[in-house]
Amino acid sequence: MPELYVIFGPEIVVTISPRQAMRTYHGFAGVHGVTAMHLGSRGFGLAVTGTIRAATRALIDAAVADIEALQWLGALYYWHQGSNFYNIVWEDMEVIKNPAGKSVYLVSTGLYVCKFKIYGKGLI
Repeated sequence: MPELYVIFGPEIVVTISPRQAMRTYHGFAGVHGVTAMHLGSRGFGLAVTGTIRAATRALIDAAVADIEALQWLGALYYWHQGSNFYNIVWEDMEVIKNPAGKSVYLVSTGLYVCKFKIYGKGLI
């Protein structure tokens, strides 16, 4: 089970969303109202927000490509700060722009910075 900070770096914030109830609704001709069928719940949301810092733009691009490639993996187990996350699939990733509208920018320390957010879902 890989640790999330090993994959995404030390500057991450992990957010868990509660499971969503799944329901279907049906109406019948001649009957007032609607019936609901409860289908249980499936999975929880897992969002990882992080910052990549690197000496060159090419290293930033490589790191973003590696994170983006997680979307094509199957369900895996991860852990972070003592919590286990089972059967996680990564579904969407976004690069967060700074106020100037740049997704990769140079800071005063001489490093390039890129902020990202990747969304996962637990299948259980």
